[in-house]
Amino acid sequence: MIGQKKYNIIIASDEGCYNEFYFESKPRSILEVTKYGVITFFSLSKRNNMTGYRIGFVAGDSRIIEGFKKLKTGIDSGSPNFIQSAAITALKDDYHVELMRQEYKQKREILLKLFKNLHFEKPVSDATFYLWLKIPLHIGDDIIFSNMLLDKGIIVTPGSMIAEDINHINPGKGFVRMALVPTIDKVREAANRLNNIFK
Repeated sequence: MIGQKKYNIIIASDEGCYNEFYFESKPRSILEVTKYGVITFFSLSKRNNMTGYRIGFVAGDSRIIEGFKKLKTGIDSGSPNFIQSAAITALKDDYHVELMRQEYKQKREILLKLFKNLHFEKPVSDATFYLWLKIPLHIGDDIIFSNMLLDKGIIVTPGSMIAEDINHINPGKGFVRMALVPTIDKVREAANRLNNIFK
């Protein structure tokens, strides 16, 4: 906090997309700690499967929000009323969010069980609808691994392609990101294909 005030640092957190997708205890918002110099972005794309609506909001330090208000009015005239009405309805409904959370958990468990049986390093996370899988050492390259799976009809994202080098080290290298967004049946099918590849 002291350094944040001294150097006028703004912390921008994209937590609104992901805070609803947890498996044990609900993550805390940074706004529960402080609002000073902090803004959070909240999108209904993930929480409510409203990707095409392009609607969300920003919350936090009122001084920063004032800047957003000025910027926003110079860019567009806001979301259409029918989208805002849909967003209000969606935000009032926590039941379907719980159903989605349980579905993501079920898909996650299918893949975790598979990777345990295949003796892969367990890609455990407390939240999000992704798994970050460490690829087998004998393959060595996350891009080669991703292409190998692509040939079998399984799409994953090479970690090195969505991370930046820091001091000549890429933190995503050697990992792939697997999204838990297909249906449960499709995740089971992918698990069967992975099992046939690596067993």
